Amino acid sequence: MPLEASRYVVAGGEKGARSEYEGEFWVERESGQLVRFDVRVPQAPETSGVRRIASFVLYEQRQVSGRAVWLPSEAQIVVESAAGRSFRNDLRFLDCRAFQAEATIRFDDADAGASEDSGPVRHADAPAGLELAMELGTGFDSESARAGDPFEAQLLRAAPEKGEAVLPKGARVSGRVRRLAVIDGGTGRGARRVTTFTLELLDVRWPGYCAPVSATLVMVDKIPRMAPVNPDGLQLPKAFFNSDRALGFRTAARLSATGEGTFVVLGEKYTIPPGARMRWRTEAQPEGACALR
Repeated sequence: MPLEASRYVVAGGEKGARSEYEGEFWVERESGQLVRFDVRVPQAPETSGVRRIASFVLYEQRQVSGRAVWLPSEAQIVVESAAGRSFRNDLRFLDCRAFQAEATIRFDDADAGASEDSGPVRHADAPAGLELAMELGTGFDSESARAGDPFEAQLLRAAPEKGEAVLPKGARVSGRVRRLAVIDGGTGRGARRVTTFTLELLDVRWPGYCAPVSATLVMVDKIPRMAPVNPDGLQLPKAFFNSDRALGFRTAARLSATGEGTFVVLGEKYTIPPGARMRWRTEAQPEGACALR
């Protein structure tokens, strides 16, 4: 796509610039359905702070409510900065659902035999400032983890507000892997490739109730080869690049972006075991209801 017609903007920092780009797509021979779409910026403008970009999206056929539909399945974006560092973001699209509704109007009395427990799950609030101490029920490793993967944890104690338990001990916490990115640590002495691993909480559930949550990671137990990451420019401590010893991860709220929790892993291979304990702090109540499961 020539620059005159392009609306593709490349930004490697505060400044961005419109850029030429190229690409191709693949379709299935019989159906004509799109199966892959590639976009490349082989030479980005100098003012953008980026040297080149390559991305692709894969599509596949899935069954949604008994119908075969074509949806994105995986994507990858690779960016090379003007300084020579490489960044890779892998995405995986999961849990696609179709939604429909049915309404019934009745003018007689409700069925007296219906039990209170047979009703729908009720919405609950999780106000800002709650401390969520939890234990992971799901582990992660570099061989199988993908962006979009779900995970579960369990509250180790009740989350109180003004002396009253808002979220009970033992409640189930659901979340997902929000981002995975591999970062080239540069060319200096001791520099090496690292992986950033970002989690996001979605909701907290207990019998009869569900509370959507937005929370920021505050602290986790020590996990080998992990260290805190500052999301503002991914500034990592020098000692992290120059040390081979196991590094525990102990962070404060300012080290994670609001509404998520980010780990940085020395190298590309890692394991976050089931049973790892962490603390999150709830932010402002998110809009909307809990997702259907």
